[in-house]
Amino acid sequence: MLDNANAPYKFGGVYYWWNFVRKNSVIAYQYYQKTKSQLAYDDSDNDIKSGIYYRLELCLFRGIGTEKNLFGALAYINKDHPYSYYDRTHDKFNWHSIAKKIEELRETIIGEFDDEIESDNQGE
Repeated sequence: MLDNANAPYKFGGVYYWWNFVRKNSVIAYQYYQKTKSQLAYDDSDNDIKSGIYYRLELCLFRGIGTEKNLFGALAYINKDHPYSYYDRTHDKFNWHSIAKKIEELRETIIGEFDDEIESDNQGE
């Protein structure tokens, strides 16, 4: 496979969304992790960073292909925000949709943390 982030990103999407192959969330998550490790440090991959971080957030939040990890999902959300603004300033297709999804996911995760804290406090 080529040593650039676009190839594993696309392969991950194939397995995540079940396009042309049998759906396999573990393989999808592995490809998303590979994509993350191949992202360029310069600005050349900025066009896919928001998308890949969002998919990693979803995998970690829902436990798709990996164990559920709310802290890990929230960490990717924090990395993702600047790139959703990059998408906006470069008028990337559908930028407002991904920015909204990121914010909704953040609110959901924080809500789950709040519920957990409230539940712990009631048990004391």
